[in-house]
Amino acid sequence: VLGNQMKKIGYKTYAYHNNTYTYYTRNLSHPNFGYSYKGIGNGLTGLKSCWPRSDYEMAVESINVDNWISETPFHVYYMTVSGHCNYTWNGNQMSVRHRDIVRDMDYSENIKAYIACNYEVELMLAELVRQLDEKGILDDTVFVMTADHYPYALEDDELAELYGLPESRIRDNFDLYRNGLIIWSSSMKAPVKVSKPCSSIDILPTVSNLFGLEYDSRLITGKDILSDSEGLVILNCLPSGSWNWITDKGSYKAWKHEFTLNPEFEGQITEKGIPVITIEEDGGVIQHAEIEAGEIIFSLDVTKQLETFAESYKETFDDDIAVECGKFLVDQIFNNTRDDDKVIKKTE
Repeated sequence: VLGNQMKKIGYKTYAYHNNTYTYYTRNLSHPNFGYSYKGIGNGLTGLKSCWPRSDYEMAVESINVDNWISETPFHVYYMTVSGHCNYTWNGNQMSVRHRDIVRDMDYSENIKAYIACNYEVELMLAELVRQLDEKGILDDTVFVMTADHYPYALEDDELAELYGLPESRIRDNFDLYRNGLIIWSSSMKAPVKVSKPCSSIDILPTVSNLFGLEYDSRLITGKDILSDSEGLVILNCLPSGSWNWITDKGSYKAWKHEFTLNPEFEGQITEKGIPVITIEEDGGVIQHAEIEAGEIIFSLDVTKQLETFAESYKETFDDDIAVECGKFLVDQIFNNTRDDDKVIKKTE
């Protein structure tokens, strides 16, 4: 994890959470991750007692308590809570604090409350940027920001309103789980947008490679988002906790046994997610085949030889040609088929 990785190369490493410090036993996990950890109850003081507590106040007080901003190089991990449910005017004090900002938005009240409470993290980031800039180290600081889950406390009709999806399909749509990842520094010359499918497990190898950190890739599940590797997202979600997946070519819903092809790959992949093989020469397409499970793929030379046999047979209807073609075909099957169960060996 980044705490231990950064610590090895001389960084001061801190972690903060503006909720009870023992929640989800973070008092055990975070020190094990390599962080000096503070939450409510073990050193993070000065925050107003309410639900949820303020992300902005957490940032301010973390600097007041540890003054990490003066200890370069540093790595600071914040787990925010202001944007957590409930998303109502009487169940979220951060929503109440920023109600005026969303008052005229064209949303239902609970959606407004959701947007309002998340404005607190905006204030937190603005304050961190201001203080880092005052210290003259903003250009040498990298921000990595992502969310952990969708607002599951909202009702289906509210989620449909927020996401712009039909309510009847809200639980049957991978976009419900769509997230964002922001990696930013004020020293960036131009934005870099990544559109291939990736997920939270890809963040660690991506950041590790950006900083040149050593790690054992055999122990990392994800892949560097900025590499040329194909994107892959595994989703254990939706009905019955099925293992679904998404790639740049399409998505698969395991509980339905249904593959949905992305429009730009129309004609290149079958509905079962199997590639369509197309070979072209000067004369145009000469081989076009949907390779299904259990089929045999022959090289172009073999295909041409079979076509030669076919043309000769059409001219003469000579049984000897058919026999030779059969022998040739059987030979190619024996030589080009995986025989894990030794079926071919038994019948040869």
